Amino acid sequence: MARVEFTSDSLTPNIQKVMPVLSRNIYQLMRFHEPQIAAQAKTNAPWQDDTGNARNGLAARVVVEGKHIYSLTLYGSVKYQIWLEVRFAGKYAIIMPTVKSYYPKVIASLTKLLERMGVSQG
Repeated sequence: MARVEFTSDSLTPNIQKVMPVLSRNIYQLMRFHEPQIAAQAKTNAPWQDDTGNARNGLAARVVVEGKHIYSLTLYGSVKYQIWLEVRFAGKYAIIMPTVKSYYPKVIASLTKLLERMGVSQG
């Protein structure tokens, strides 16, 4: 029976080196997408906006939720945004349709970043 014995941990120090760089890059990549997803939502909002408040209230923000956990949130800032999203069975919704259509762009950017850093699965 063959036996393998590890006498030194070379993985942990390398992970500790790459994680701060990877985290910084992911954060910057997500920040890059903030104005783009917000602009897409504003452009494609299907409702007539008489005051401009609802359309101008569409925004995106990167939220750091943990040491290496980021989310890109698209939201509307007017109090009645929820009704624009759910009324008439979502006929005039813009937030989820934008998130669904924009998601592949974020994933493609993350994939390219990981490939450039040499940490991709492919």
